[in-house]
Amino acid sequence: MEKILREIAVEGLTLEEYELGNLDVVLQQKTRQLDTLFKKKALERVVVQFYTNHFNKLIMEEEFEKFLPLFKDIKADINKFEEKTNYIFINVNPAPNHALLYFQQVIEKSLKKVWIKDYCYVLEQRGETLLELGKGFHTHIIIEKTPEKPYSQCIKELGRSFSKVCDTSNFHLYSGAIIKESDINKRREYILGVKNDTQKHLKQQMDIIWRKTEYLKTFYGNSQIGLKDN
Repeated sequence: MEKILREIAVEGLTLEEYELGNLDVVLQQKTRQLDTLFKKKALERVVVQFYTNHFNKLIMEEEFEKFLPLFKDIKADINKFEEKTNYIFINVNPAPNHALLYFQQVIEKSLKKVWIKDYCYVLEQRGETLLELGKGFHTHIIIEKTPEKPYSQCIKELGRSFSKVCDTSNFHLYSGAIIKESDINKRREYILGVKNDTQKHLKQQMDIIWRKTEYLKTFYGNSQIGLKDN
C-alpha cells in the first residue's frame, strides 16, 4: 500500500516540489497526506453505507417515526401521496417447501381483511419446460384498500400474513408498492395480459398448461379492478 501511495505521490508532484531538492522528504510528506486523505474518504464511505443500510431497514419496516427530524417532511409527502390512491401492488414468492394449495389458502385468508375493498390476483410459475412445470410458483396481487387505511399499515399487515410462507423482510420474496391511479390499467394488464418482456412469453405459455394441470383459474377476484378509460 505504501508503495502505491508513493507512486501516486510521484505523479502528483508539482514543479516547485521537484525543485526543492530533497525529493525523499517531499515524497514522505505527500505519501502521509495521501494516506490520510484516502483513510478519510474510506471512512466517509463507510459512514454513508451505514446510514444507507440503516434507513433502508427503517423503510422496509415502515418505522418512519425513527427517522431524523429532517425526514419528517418526506413522511408528510408520502402521506399526501397515499391520499391520492387506494391501490396497492403485492408480490409474494413462497419458500419452495410450501405446497401450492397451502399457499393459495394463505392468499385467500390474507385478502379477507376488512380494509380490502376489492382485489385481483394471479398465480404464476417460472418453469420454461414441461419438466420444470410449476417451479417457482408465486403471486401478483392488485388490491383496492379503503381510503382511511394508511398504505404503510397495509403492507405491514399483509407482511405478517404472508410471513407464513416466506421471509417478508426479503424484498425479493415479498414486496408492496403504491399504484398511481394513472397506472392501474398498466398493472392490471401486466398480470392479466401478455407481458412486454418477450423472454417471459415461454413462461406464460407454461403458465396456461400448469394452471390446467393444477385446476387453477386464470385469475381470482375482479379482473376489472380499477378500470379506467385512459
